Amino acid sequence: MKLFLMVISIILVTAFAASAQQLSVRSGDHPSFSRLTIPINGTENWAARRTHEGIVVTLPEHKGGFDISDVFTRMRRDRITALDVSENSLTIRVDCACDAATFRSGQLLVIDVADAGIKLLGRPLNVPQPALHNQLKTQATAIRVGEAVLPWVGSNAPIFKAPSFKRTLEKNRTSPKQKTSVLDQNARLNEARKSILGEVANAASTGLLTHSTARSAPALTPSAKQAQRPSLEPRELPKLPTSKSPNLRISNSKDRPFDTLPPIFNTGAVIEACPSSTLFDVASWGNETSFSSQIGPARNALMNARDQLELDAAKNLAQLYLYFGFGAEALNTLHLDPQLSSNSPHLTDMANIFEHGTLTRPNSLVAHTNCATDVALWASIGLNNITTDVLIDAKAALRALNRLPTHLRLTLAPALSEVLLQYGNKDAAAAALRSIERLPNGLAPNAQLAQAALSEEIGNPTDTLLQDIASTNSAESPAALIQLVRNKVKADEPLSYQTVTLVEAYAHEFRGTQLGNQLRQTQILALNQSGQFERALTALDALTPSLSPATITRLRQSVYEYLTKNAPDQVFLERTFELDPNSMHAFTNETKLLLASRLMDLGFAAEVQKVLATIPDTPRQKNRQILAARAAITLHQPFQAQASLIGLDGADVALLSAQAKEMSGAHGDAAKIYADNDATIQASRAAWLSDEWRELTPSDEEGFGAVSNLVQQQPIIDDANIGPIARANRILQESGTARATLQEFLLNPLVNIE
Repeated sequence: MKLFLMVISIILVTAFAASAQQLSVRSGDHPSFSRLTIPINGTENWAARRTHEGIVVTLPEHKGGFDISDVFTRMRRDRITALDVSENSLTIRVDCACDAATFRSGQLLVIDVADAGIKLLGRPLNVPQPALHNQLKTQATAIRVGEAVLPWVGSNAPIFKAPSFKRTLEKNRTSPKQKTSVLDQNARLNEARKSILGEVANAASTGLLTHSTARSAPALTPSAKQAQRPSLEPRELPKLPTSKSPNLRISNSKDRPFDTLPPIFNTGAVIEACPSSTLFDVASWGNETSFSSQIGPARNALMNARDQLELDAAKNLAQLYLYFGFGAEALNTLHLDPQLSSNSPHLTDMANIFEHGTLTRPNSLVAHTNCATDVALWASIGLNNITTDVLIDAKAALRALNRLPTHLRLTLAPALSEVLLQYGNKDAAAAALRSIERLPNGLAPNAQLAQAALSEEIGNPTDTLLQDIASTNSAESPAALIQLVRNKVKADEPLSYQTVTLVEAYAHEFRGTQLGNQLRQTQILALNQSGQFERALTALDALTPSLSPATITRLRQSVYEYLTKNAPDQVFLERTFELDPNSMHAFTNETKLLLASRLMDLGFAAEVQKVLATIPDTPRQKNRQILAARAAITLHQPFQAQASLIGLDGADVALLSAQAKEMSGAHGDAAKIYADNDATIQASRAAWLSDEWRELTPSDEEGFGAVSNLVQQQPIIDDANIGPIARANRILQESGTARATLQEFLLNPLVNIE
């Protein structure tokens, strides 16, 4: 009994220690989503919910808390900004308009936070909808286009304190005879109240009305009323919102004023005028003197004698920072006062271009790519993707580029060239690079990288140029290496050991960043392309928890495609038999057929049938059906092979069909098919095995023809002139001839009888 109690105590202590152990939270950052993983047992319960601040993950049976010390070493803070932990819950702070989903993967609980529109695995977590009054308040605050303001009527408003109002209430309370009339009045009052509230709600929702929380003015005393004299001048009527069209007018609270909408809503059919080039005259914002000699006086002019910010001086300072290409400093200057950003949104967008390279929508430049002014340059460079509806005035952008100072042209010309190349205008992309090629210092690595992209689009070789960029040890070297590896993989060319080692070094240097994740994926392709299949698969397994399932499938497919084409038979078979069927099921049909073809060449027909079972047989693909027929013939399934070849034609199909017929016993039909496709040896063998072998085997055919001729000889006819001894001698002679013919037949290599 004591031993039993001791065992139970040990089990309880172990379980408590396991539940009290901290769970290590792992992270991974990807171009379109961020991922967190928490190790959990297969039977452990968990719950996840979305809040306005982020995501709350709860493990009811866990009491040991979470270890988040290494989370942000591999992940930036642009989607997930912070983590809060307790003994059994993890709060993930999300600072973006992102989608989220959770799911269990083996012994891991996976939480994905992705950019809007990205398809995620698992159960989506939706943001709880706010109450109706919060929605109305948010919309009214965001739009703010109405001119009318409703007074705030609270419980302490003067109307409720007036004596007349109190007398009315007392009268209604002390007049039982008028009870029926009071009920009718209350019903009509409720109906009117609902109607008014509906109209006010509509007006607040569309932004026509905003409320004011200011207290109402106190009621005037009689003496104050006498002291207050009415003004003889009439008050100015409020300005009525007008429409862009003279045929439309606002008639009720559901109509919206057209000319008072904020710019973000006023981007419909009405096209905004193109901004003037003077707004983007960067060359006039500075001069060729040193940075310190210009920035010092500009900063000193920020504050006046009363220590108040001078808006004009702040704007000039921001423009000066932009002249030198300092985006972060310009943004900090523009954030000194809200009026700076609101009055000059184009400066904020230009600063974001210098700092981040592209702009997020909405912005003040996105609609002006097709303008004939200098705004076309900045609007084009700010595009984060080129859609089919985008129009770019390349000539205007090039003119604006050539008017920039030299140091800015060196920075922006490669960016404009990449945008124009993606847009499809190769000539304009080349012109953007030519604007800096004639400068005395030559092309910088970023310009060389843009030149390589242009050369690749034209069809010229770029490997040498990319290797030169990679050897510069500049900020563009990792991107050049990534493109070099992609080119080698696309051309199916081997990679040198030095290139693979350099990719691994950069992947380690930039670990925990988006570029580091791209380099680690490139490292897998580089190892695979150099024939290091074991290391490639090991690196892929290590990277799997931090990548999306689609990316893992794409990388694994690339590894197995190259392995199938180039690996030795033993390595190919070992890795193929270790492949998870679920992973192979996600491959494309072309990759599956490639695997099945090599397995068939090595004689693994049963494995071929397993691979082909994952490929749909409709619509019928000739390669798939031929492989299915070959596998069925190898496994002695002739009728299944014939069914696989129905509806197909060609010499290869006919020969497989003949093999299937021969295997099923239809040797005569097989012989005819072989003969029609110039397979003479197979036709002779099939004819010899058929019931009609005498008719199907010509007498002059090598090997089988002698036997056929022997059988077709006329038998000996009794002749009175020949005696018995002569007849016996003739029979002996014919027997010897038959014996020699059969012996020669059996020894003929065409007959192939052991």
